Amino acid sequence: MKQKKKLLQSLFYILILAVAIIILFQWYTVQNSRRMEERNKSYAADSAQQTGEQINVELENALNIIRTYTFFVGESLKEPQITQQTLQQMEGNSLFDAVVFTDKDGINHIADGRTSDASKHDYYLQGMKGETGISVVRDSQFFDETMLCFYAPVRCKGKIIGVLRGAYLAEEYLKSMLATTYFGQEASVHLCMRDGTVVACSDANVHQGDLIDLLVETGVIDQDTAEKAETIFETGGKGSFICSPDSKTDNICLIDLPDNEFILVQTFPKNVTQEMIRDENMIGIQLEIMLLILFAIYILTLFVRTRRERKRLKEENQQMGYIISGINTLFSRFVMVDFETGIYQYLAGTSPERGDVPVHGEYKDLVPYLSSWVKEEGERLEFARQISLDAVKEAMEQQDDLRFESHVFRNGKDEWEHVNLICLERNEGKVSKILFIRQNITDVKEKEMRITQALQDALLQAQHANKAKTTFLSNMSHDIRTPMNAIIGFATIAVSHINNKNQVKDCLQKVLSSSNHLLSLINDILDMSRIESGKVQIKEQECNISELMHNLVNIIQPQVKAKQLEMFIDTFEVANEDVVADALKLNQVFINLLSNAVKYTPAGGTITFRIMQKTTFRHGYGDYIFIIKDNGIGMSPEFVKHIFEPFERESTVTQSGIQGTGLGMAITKNIVEMMNGSIHVESEVGRGSTFTVEITLKLQDIEKNAEQLKELQGLRAMVVDDDFNTCNSVNKMLKKIGMRSEWTTSGKEAAYRARIAYEEGDSYHTYIVDWQMPETSGVETTRLIRKAVGDDVPIIILTAYDWTDIEEEAKEAGVTAFCAKPLFMSDLKSALIAANNLNGKEAEVPAWTLADFSGKRVLLVEDIELNREIAEVILTESGFQVESAPDGTDAVSMVEKSEEYYYDIILMDVQMPIMNGYEATRTIRNMPRKDVKTLPIIAMTANALEEDKEAALKNGMNAHIAKPLDINIFMEVLGRFLK
Repeated sequence: MKQKKKLLQSLFYILILAVAIIILFQWYTVQNSRRMEERNKSYAADSAQQTGEQINVELENALNIIRTYTFFVGESLKEPQITQQTLQQMEGNSLFDAVVFTDKDGINHIADGRTSDASKHDYYLQGMKGETGISVVRDSQFFDETMLCFYAPVRCKGKIIGVLRGAYLAEEYLKSMLATTYFGQEASVHLCMRDGTVVACSDANVHQGDLIDLLVETGVIDQDTAEKAETIFETGGKGSFICSPDSKTDNICLIDLPDNEFILVQTFPKNVTQEMIRDENMIGIQLEIMLLILFAIYILTLFVRTRRERKRLKEENQQMGYIISGINTLFSRFVMVDFETGIYQYLAGTSPERGDVPVHGEYKDLVPYLSSWVKEEGERLEFARQISLDAVKEAMEQQDDLRFESHVFRNGKDEWEHVNLICLERNEGKVSKILFIRQNITDVKEKEMRITQALQDALLQAQHANKAKTTFLSNMSHDIRTPMNAIIGFATIAVSHINNKNQVKDCLQKVLSSSNHLLSLINDILDMSRIESGKVQIKEQECNISELMHNLVNIIQPQVKAKQLEMFIDTFEVANEDVVADALKLNQVFINLLSNAVKYTPAGGTITFRIMQKTTFRHGYGDYIFIIKDNGIGMSPEFVKHIFEPFERESTVTQSGIQGTGLGMAITKNIVEMMNGSIHVESEVGRGSTFTVEITLKLQDIEKNAEQLKELQGLRAMVVDDDFNTCNSVNKMLKKIGMRSEWTTSGKEAAYRARIAYEEGDSYHTYIVDWQMPETSGVETTRLIRKAVGDDVPIIILTAYDWTDIEEEAKEAGVTAFCAKPLFMSDLKSALIAANNLNGKEAEVPAWTLADFSGKRVLLVEDIELNREIAEVILTESGFQVESAPDGTDAVSMVEKSEEYYYDIILMDVQMPIMNGYEATRTIRNMPRKDVKTLPIIAMTANALEEDKEAALKNGMNAHIAKPLDINIFMEVLGRFLK
């Protein structure tokens, strides 16, 4: 009877457990469905966010293209009208489906000659106000489809003459960007205007009216979700909403594209979520079945195990004895504490280390003894508190085991000890007896500490290496794009002014300067050891601050013009221009600082760059200060504290859409400090920033610009500039040259003093006048001076701008010469020499054009036709008879068929499609001829690493010349082998 009762009781428990499993599974399916819906909503939101960002980027790129078109079109216009031919050329060379020009009277003109009225369209009205933007045109008279237009005003001679539009067919242009799939299922994605009308959608269906109303009418979303979606259209922002179960979609995501006044709407395919829920629930069902089977197996085994229980208990008692013996080897002492009586007792025949401590006694007396071994006083007091009677009782209310790790000092040695307090018995839920054991873990702890230290060292090394690579690559990306911008900009200007020889020459010189800077950067990139080691070396060499600063202006000026900013550059008491420094690294510093000033200064703002030299008493060195100031957006005091830390960017910068890695200032500070300099910043939100770089540079042994001009000694000079510091600086330089210099900040005063000096018979010999002055401009001041003293005296215009735009007007006013800011001693002397015709020399001719290799025959082996053409021109003008081969196989054949000593030298490319230069050289050297052993073979290749040079020599070549060619080096190498 008793056994039957126990059996029924067991069956009852089993039934309760089965019901609990079923309830838990039902709960699991409900929670799983909610989890899937929330996860898919987040997934869809992330996808929609990426789509929105892609569309924003595409639209911004299209706007930048139309801005560029309007800029260059406006620059090239001589009359305020764009011809049909111009529109045809722009449309043929652009990605737009159509390019439309709307004249100032509101008449549209397209490439095929058709016209239409656009006087009431927003793009015309806004464009004529000087604004740039995006417009959706649904009633185009030229096209049957909705057009997405990007417009910008066209200016001719400073006046808006119309609006230029680049138009795409909205559906065709946006469909690929809107196309989105989830696990093979296409989602519906729509780009809407703020009034709910659809501009384009991924399924190419025609949607009339408000999209949200249409989705509700077709049952895609429910009314509650529609009301939430409407708030995004009204207030902006973004949102993701799960639809009701009876809706045709699982969730809907809306993202406001505030830069372009569009709303992106995406619906998530419902069957995707349903299939995922079914799959997950099927797994749950399988798990439930497995649990039930396992539970049944457990019940069956339970009866079998009961029989074996007695036998097992007997064996366990025997094994427990073995265990206790083994534990004694790990834990030398055991203490049992009765918390009800407060008495401790050492067990298993163990005793305290110190003889003055009893084996049996009150626990409160044992605590000071146990804690006395802890080494540090603070840790000792904390350990005593943790093992006190009340603390242990409180800690063991919810657990049966307490563990402590202590650093102890025992027997004259530092050791680590693991202390365990194990609950042995409870009375009414409260601990009554515990076992106190200690274990020496010194070896384990020391090994763990060694491993931890090794891991930390490895982590620091990995972080350092990764940071070095990231910093280097970001720096190179930034610095390569800057000279490339100058190259493209000045090349474009040269093409636009091809008939102006002086301007084209000036542009080509600036392109060459930027190209050389770019080549230096590329050579740095090839030095892979810098990336691996995380070290950047300072390579000091002789350079000129004037040349460096003017090259810097040429590189940064296109960015300044494109942003419509004003940049003022001047010097103050710079006595030593010729220094020893790493010109490339200095360029990196100032390009970073000036690029940031341009980037964070709104259109119409001002940037100033001042170079000063402080008086120093350290022989052979000069202290230089470079101050870059802007009136841009500025920085908060909190951000200024962290500006030089890697990856730091102010939140307002991110929100403004300005791109950047956050590494520029960290790189700049690193370079400055490697040069033993310092950099400081002052900034205020809304008022701009000022960066001050102080560097001590070694001076060259010989100052090239220190001597005076004998022809100008004792003659009077007048400096006219509205800036006192500029006047003072130029005045001091003129006195060093040997002239009697005076200055004034007023153009009218300069003309008055010129007339007085002329009437008194002690006229000023030379006038140096600033171009931009608030009261009287430099050109107007020149007219006043010419009126007072005639046309004989030299008048030099000093300017920080590109003077080609005013050159004709200035020369008509009487300007003799121009001098670019920043003004250094060498610049001033060059301007004075040119203005006074003191050089008497013909224009310099490039040294390479003077080389004469007449009668010499060269075999040029080059597979790239353009490179071959360039080399043939240079070699022919130097007197060579040139024969060309497009591959190594052709070169080998031509040498075989030629007479001995037919060729004087071979220029061999390395990478060629059939036979490379190395193989061709080896083949030629092994020919059974007398001349091939001594025939000079020069590698002329873009493979410019040190190992490439070594490979060329190992394969039988005599020398290595890297592309792009440095003509002077090229001619020097040829001359060396063809003496």
